[in-house]
Amino acid sequence: MTYTLLTKKDCTACVKAKAILEEQGINYNVWDIEDRNNRWMITLMKGASLNTVPQVFASDGSLVGGYTELKELMTHVGEYTDG
Repeated sequence: MTYTLLTKKDCTACVKAKAILEEQGINYNVWDIEDRNNRWMITLMKGASLNTVPQVFASDGSLVGGYTELKELMTHVGEYTDG
């Protein structure tokens, strides 16, 4: 399973989300919404009422949510324990 993360620079929650996935050995792709070539994503995010980053998507395209929802999902499925 490969996750997709919409992130931006200097985002603590984005770093934490990536760390959770790395700790679990889960592959992920990162799209930096501040990158000039990815600015179109901001339009999509606004249209979907997604106002914060990270936004995490599962490999099937479903929205997981942000860092908190990713952490909750990993805990719920027994893949992550904080600390």
